[in-house]
Amino acid sequence: MSDTPEKTDGPLKTGLTYADAGVDIDAGEMLVDAIKPLAKSTRRPGAEASLGGFG
Repeated sequence: MSDTPEKTDGPLKTGLTYADAGVDIDAGEMLVDAIKPLAKSTRRPGAEASLGGFG
């Protein structure tokens, strides 16, 4: 076995997209919308962030 990548016939593809990695952004947004009411029901004093708020 070799650590050298195999040669390809065409140009190398650089980077991956979220879709290439199996991520569906639209489905994720639909999930967030679906759980918003559940997340809001757990609100308590001192927890002021909105769903998805990371700074």
